[in-house]
Amino acid sequence: MTASASTRPLVTIVTAARSASATIARCCASARRQRGANWEHVIVTRHDDAATRDAAIRATGSDRRVMQVRTDADCAAAARNAGLQFARGEFVLFLDADDTLHPRQIAALTRAALQGQADIVVSGHRVMAPDGLILTRHDARDPRHLDEGTIAVLHAMLFRRSVLDAIGGFDAGLRTSEDLDLCRRARAAGARFTVSAARGANYWTSAGSLSADGAQMLIDRTAVLQRQSGADRDAVAMAMVRMALWAGAKSIAYGHDLAPLLAALRGAPAIPPITMDRDEAACALLDGLMLGFLCPYRR
Repeated sequence: MTASASTRPLVTIVTAARSASATIARCCASARRQRGANWEHVIVTRHDDAATRDAAIRATGSDRRVMQVRTDADCAAAARNAGLQFARGEFVLFLDADDTLHPRQIAALTRAALQGQADIVVSGHRVMAPDGLILTRHDARDPRHLDEGTIAVLHAMLFRRSVLDAIGGFDAGLRTSEDLDLCRRARAAGARFTVSAARGANYWTSAGSLSADGAQMLIDRTAVLQRQSGADRDAVAMAMVRMALWAGAKSIAYGHDLAPLLAALRGAPAIPPITMDRDEAACALLDGLMLGFLCPYRR
């Protein structure tokens, strides 16, 4: 039986959850508080991760808007693709298991998509310390900056399902920067972007997250930026230097060994001579240090 237009959700929230028993309840609670838009929530866990799955079931109870999906996927990108297969919404929002949304976030993004006839909506976000302290706020970046790096955290974006299907979803070969790759491929396919002033995405920091793996982020970010035919070598080099400064500062703050990051730099493509504004370099360093030390700051 096919769902009617009145019962089919407008938005599908897809959450790839792995070893997330400590945070999945918070994530699910923020999804269930969404107001102003018809939604469903697809939660994807690994077959061998009973702790996360049980925590998600306890958090959502008998809510019929929630679907539990099991997978053998070994990375977030592949797990999101698995969840996407069950999505019924016209739009999709990818919410990681350790992040949260403002209750009106989905309503704000769908309104922007429908009014602007957009395929992808980009919005701002807040960076949160583990204790809930707001560290800083970021506005969405203009999509033209995709040649320089990520323009928003993933759950600050809303995607039209048909565009995701057309480009084949996420690249499961990437451990990080898969969101940047997704947006760049969507742009190459002609997707229409719009920017929302909303800041309803909360990004929660953690020393154990993949974003704390500076070496892997540098490797993946460089690979993604070089994929496009005719990539601007100077723009790629600038992005590499900016990422290295940010990741190095964050690693120092976390007390992580810098050897893997330095090895990734040595193995990266040769960087052509570039000129970086000292304020931009200082901003990258300060951003990494403040996030790593969990210090509130204003950019």
